[in-house]
Amino acid sequence: MFKMFKKAFTLAEILIVVMIVGFIAMALIKALSNNSYTEKAMHANALKTITAIEQASAEIKDTEHTQVPTGAFMEYVTGQATYTTYNASGSAQATASDIVTLFSKHLKFEKEGINFCDYSSCSDASVKGAKMVGDVYIGFGNIAIANCPSYRLPNETTDSPAPTYLNPNTRNFETQKCWGKVYIDVNGKNGPNTQGKDIFIFGMGANGLAR
Repeated sequence: MFKMFKKAFTLAEILIVVMIVGFIAMALIKALSNNSYTEKAMHANALKTITAIEQASAEIKDTEHTQVPTGAFMEYVTGQATYTTYNASGSAQATASDIVTLFSKHLKFEKEGINFCDYSSCSDASVKGAKMVGDVYIGFGNIAIANCPSYRLPNETTDSPAPTYLNPNTRNFETQKCWGKVYIDVNGKNGPNTQGKDIFIFGMGANGLAR
């Protein structure tokens, strides 16, 4: 009878396997690290852009009120629970292009007056926008006064509800009204094109971003 002997792995074979596993592990760690860095960078760009828009909105409210009602294309109609938007001359309803022009006085754009959807992710061709530093794009859309939309801040996994305010007349909380939407895409045509990661959408009210 012959005895069957199981061949053992040689030291060289074991070392090769260990090296292969090590290379795979290093590649995975690097990929995860790069993804984490990219996500943090996108969130940082989003927060900087949000802050810049809010500061510009405050400046507009302070300095543009002689040309634009309340400095934000928005005026409360006395005795009615409605608002009206105006262009810079105060003679007609503001368009998205009017809004970009106004913000261009207070934000540094590399390129302005573009069709936002041609450069970034959105489905509404009427949204006009501008390119900021790097691949950050912002777009403005006039919604002719409607309830403010829900929004999602960086690091949030679910949408926050539309903002509300306390109506001093009825003493009830009501959905805040917005004259338009702001779209922020912090990396242009690059993915993932997901709200809360690289895309952020806010309403614009009389006092700036509604959130």
